[in-house]
Amino acid sequence: MPYFGDYVFDSQGNVVPGATITVKTQAGAAVTIYSDSAQTAPITSLITASDGSYEFYVTPGRYTITAQFQGFSQSDTFEIWTGDVIDYSFSQSATYASGTIGKKLQSIVSVTDAPFNADPTGVADSTAAIQAALDYVHANGLGEVTVPAGTYLTGEITWPGNNITLRGAGSAYSYNTANTPRTIFKAKAGTTTVFNLVQTGTSEDRKGNHLVDFSVDGNAIAADGIRVSGANTIERVRVKGCTAAGARLMNFTNSTHVLHCGFNSNSGWGLVIEGVSSTIFSVTGTNTSLNTLGGILIEGGFAGHFKNVLSESNSGPGLKINRPASNTNSFGDIIFDTVWLEDNASVSPFYTLTADSYNDDPLRNIYNVIFRNCRISASSVTRKYLNLSNVNGWKFEDCSFGGSTEATALTLDGFCTDVAFIESANTYGGLQTGLTDAQLDSAIATGVKCYSSDRSIKRVVDAGAPAAAFTNSWVNYGAPFATAKYWFDREGNVHLEGGIKSGTLATSALTLPVGYRPSASQVFAVSANGAIGVITIAANGTVVMSVASATYTSLDGIAFQTG
Repeated sequence: MPYFGDYVFDSQGNVVPGATITVKTQAGAAVTIYSDSAQTAPITSLITASDGSYEFYVTPGRYTITAQFQGFSQSDTFEIWTGDVIDYSFSQSATYASGTIGKKLQSIVSVTDAPFNADPTGVADSTAAIQAALDYVHANGLGEVTVPAGTYLTGEITWPGNNITLRGAGSAYSYNTANTPRTIFKAKAGTTTVFNLVQTGTSEDRKGNHLVDFSVDGNAIAADGIRVSGANTIERVRVKGCTAAGARLMNFTNSTHVLHCGFNSNSGWGLVIEGVSSTIFSVTGTNTSLNTLGGILIEGGFAGHFKNVLSESNSGPGLKINRPASNTNSFGDIIFDTVWLEDNASVSPFYTLTADSYNDDPLRNIYNVIFRNCRISASSVTRKYLNLSNVNGWKFEDCSFGGSTEATALTLDGFCTDVAFIESANTYGGLQTGLTDAQLDSAIATGVKCYSSDRSIKRVVDAGAPAAAFTNSWVNYGAPFATAKYWFDREGNVHLEGGIKSGTLATSALTLPVGYRPSASQVFAVSANGAIGVITIAANGTVVMSVASATYTSLDGIAFQTG
């Protein structure tokens, strides 16, 4: 019942002791008032105290309060207040009166309030209390469960429905676990998953839910901290201490978004994305670090987007994309934008990024994966950047590489097709080591129609390995013509330029290396000392001066596709 209290003053501002207080409705009817909130002691005559004060309890409503006292010149009775008396009380109950502040407060449920009484000290088992709070919100169509600061010992929580928010007091999101969170759910013995949002037995799982501002400690017990499917949001959540995955986005993860989370110090993976029917998922502003198996594992899905993500100092790869035998659906169309894979893979085979399919069938490849403005770095010169198998249409655009001197730092197998490194070999003023010629040539030679394109990099003929060398006495013409070079453009076409001379006519002037060769012989018309010359480039890479001039023959304008 609402409480009301005030003072009575005369026209000079002096307190008025002994005044009689009357409370009436707007219609003038008398109102019963009480001295206690339980309404057990009605007040028949309310008199102001020696300091002019008075107080009472009354049911909510709009009232007029008057004071009657001696010595007031204008009237024996003076109206001192008119207005609403509002119910600000709150009790956790499934039934409540409509139109009150209490009703609105009841839509915000705390796990520590009665009747749930979760233990924020981490001593008592809070599983039943947390589950009951979520079930209560779901059953009454409310929407949000709050979790005050503290540590809550819990087993598996089964998510009861859709459109529920679970909000803690802060996860201490950072790239590691040094920062102390305010709200922690700590797994108790026997827990497999702390929060399970996967509804079994149906094709459409829990959706519209929001997990925000708390930390999960798997306690080296739970396999997964969070399992989620459907369309849900995980925001500012940190998970550590899980044996399989900090968070697992499972099949039918459609429009699930991970925002500003940290998956750190798990003995399994930081983040796992799986399932043949996962689409339009995104991971933004998130880090995975110090995980034993690796940072991020993707085993299914398409049309995913990673932006401003850091995967750092994981014992395994920072990112692994792997198609298991169970995934026979489309797998690809994934974009990595401003992602940093840093100092990962401290265990053999030392690759920061790996991708593979369970077999080499082209219909089972992983296709159209784009890395833009990303950084891929190795903490040791003996560690490697990436190892790709059976991928198609992968591009590394405007990425920076640094730290590895291994010739096989970029490893592609013969089932990789159309893998491109575009503006990704630069050293950027010495701040990055970039990709070496040997590293790029090794990757290009192994894959099919794979290439590297950088505006500032063209291979100069006869400049030493790995560049092609002149044969049969051909040499550069020299000024005013360009030195003989060859390179890829952004679309993967090989270009030749420059003027050459002095060689044996109708012979090969040079042999292009593997990866820079057409799939079949091609013939080009060129300028040959004022006449038309003919150059044939064979599938084995030989550039033959079919019709030429030893005085001057141009390579300008030659362009072709490889593979």
